Amino acid sequence: MDWIEPKRLAPGMTIGIMAPASASDEDLHRIEKAFVGYSDCTALHMAINRYSRLITYHGPMGVDFKLDRKSDIDTLFNALEGKLKVIEPLPEPPRGAIGTELGEGILRGGNMTMVSMLSGTPYFLENESWEDTLLFIEDVGEAPYKLDRMLQQFRLSGLLSRIKGLVIGIFTDCEGDEDERDYDLGYEALRYMEENRNPKLPDPFVCYVPTGHGAPHQTLPLGATISFRYISNTIIVHPYTK
Repeated sequence: MDWIEPKRLAPGMTIGIMAPASASDEDLHRIEKAFVGYSDCTALHMAINRYSRLITYHGPMGVDFKLDRKSDIDTLFNALEGKLKVIEPLPEPPRGAIGTELGEGILRGGNMTMVSMLSGTPYFLENESWEDTLLFIEDVGEAPYKLDRMLQQFRLSGLLSRIKGLVIGIFTDCEGDEDERDYDLGYEALRYMEENRNPKLPDPFVCYVPTGHGAPHQTLPLGATISFRYISNTIIVHPYTK
C-alpha cells in the first residue's frame, strides 16, 4: 500500500496527506499503534481500512485535549481500550426502515469532502464492499450547495443505492445564506438511497452520531462491524458482550 506519514503543522492540522510514500501492510501491522484522527486524516483512514483491514479511530486529536473536552477524551480511551460497546444517546431520530431488526454493517468513511475527493482513486471504497457498508460522513464550513454536489456524486456513482445505511455526523458551520431554504442532508440522502435500489437489498436507513469537528466528538471505530438498533436508536459495536 502507498501512503504517507503526515507532516505535522499543529496538533490538529496536516499537509501532504494524500501524497504518495511507501509503507507495506506488514509495516502497518508491526507498528501495533492505533491510528486516530479526523478531517484530512480520512485519506489515511480509508487507505488503511481498505488495504490492511485494520480498525482506525475517527476521534479527537491533540488540539482537542482540553479540560472542557473530558467526555470526548474519555470516550476515545474507552474505544482504544476495547471498552466501547454502545454509542448512545444519538442526537436525532433515525430515518428510513424502522423495525426490530438490526442494521448491521462495516463502518467506513469520514470527512465528506475527503471521501468525495477519494472517489475514483485506489483508496476509495472497494466496489464489492458497498453492500455491507454503513457510510459515515461529517464536515465543516461547507455550504449546502457544496454538500448537495458531493451527495449527487455519491448518487450518480451508484454508491448511495447500494450501501446499507448512512451514519451522519455533525456538519459544523454548514448553514446557507438567510435567503436559502434549509437543506436536510438526511432527507435528501435517504431519497437517493431508495432510488433505483436493487429490491434484493435491505431497506436503507439514516442515523445520526454526535461527532465531527469540535465538540461533542464521539470516537468511532472505522472498519469495525457495528449494528444500528432502530427502536432504541443506539449503535452497538462488535464484538458486543454485556
